[in-house]
Amino acid sequence: MSVLQRFRAGLLGLGALLVLGVLAPAGDAAAGEPGLRLKVSVIQATKEKAAPDPALAKIQGELQEAFAGYQGFKRLQAEEKLLSSDTPVKLELPNGESAEFKHQGLEKNLHKIRFTLAKSKVNLDLKAPLKKMFYQAGMKHGGGILILAMYLAPVGEPPAPDKPTP
Repeated sequence: MSVLQRFRAGLLGLGALLVLGVLAPAGDAAAGEPGLRLKVSVIQATKEKAAPDPALAKIQGELQEAFAGYQGFKRLQAEEKLLSSDTPVKLELPNGESAEFKHQGLEKNLHKIRFTLAKSKVNLDLKAPLKKMFYQAGMKHGGGILILAMYLAPVGEPPAPDKPTP
């Protein structure tokens, strides 16, 4: 085999690899593969002073600052859902409500999420960055309120160790 033939064979092989590399991600996206993980901690906040919940150690200070009228915080459940624009994901809440989340795209580096509580007739469009905690609160439960502490991260990428996770 001449040098020119080897060069052509190498280019053909490289071309095939490039085509496969370009088409493989498109195939995953076309199959509706979700691209975001939504981690949700359901927290009960009460006016009564309570010992800090060890499950909330990373965000305890943030909760006390954001929800200053409440003194007791307890994590009731933690869930992780794959978020997509195809189908809403449901989360059953301890107050009998069912929360739904649906990804609605990206706007100025913020992910738009449609948040719905069917029984309460709540429909909100939330905007959230990746890898940063955000909250939705106000649903009554057990003499206090429920707080949803949420965190978005790409599928397959672990959260940064210095970032609080629910």
